[in-house]
Amino acid sequence: RLAEHELRRRLARYQLSDRLFQEKYAMTLEEFEASKMIQSRGYSFEVESDYQDWDLAVDGIRTVERQLTDLRGAM
Repeated sequence: RLAEHELRRRLARYQLSDRLFQEKYAMTLEEFEASKMIQSRGYSFEVESDYQDWDLAVDGIRTVERQLTDLRGAM
């Protein structure tokens, strides 16, 4: 039960980050990558840093969702 609570907390944090970046750039991460936003913004530190954080958040969402599925299957 404690493990599930911790995973849900992480998932919420990753989802919040993803939503904030989607609002900031008015697109999804996939659209951000396809639009070559980093290059078009002159490789600015902010955009590159946002990209890394955003990619981490989206990967975290996938990972935590998979872990929750595995945890529920083990119960």
